[in-house]
Amino acid sequence: MTDTTLTEVLKAIADLGARMERRFAAVDERFDAIEARLDRIEARLDRIEARLDQMEARQGTLEEAVKSMEKEQVSVRNELKVVVTRLDGFERRLDDQGRILAALIPTRLAAVPAAA
Repeated sequence: MTDTTLTEVLKAIADLGARMERRFAAVDERFDAIEARLDRIEARLDRIEARLDQMEARQGTLEEAVKSMEKEQVSVRNELKVVVTRLDGFERRLDDQGRILAALIPTRLAAVPAAA
């Protein structure tokens, strides 16, 4: 081989190396951008998971509160049944007293002499 041919081959190899270096640099830049985006996605996912954990904990608390309220509701219903029963008794007594008074008033009025 002649010196010019060897020089040209070496120059072509150097050019090829430089082009490959630029391509690798571009790939590295893209890789860095992808890594940064992945980091942002992972951070967002961590926030979402933390929020989900909070929501699950709150759901557990709410479920306990609902169970407690259901027990309380049963208790209130039972108390209302007792109150309604007592009110029915009062109502019957008032009705009886009203009938007695209605029967007594005309009798009492007839017994009072007319005004002069």
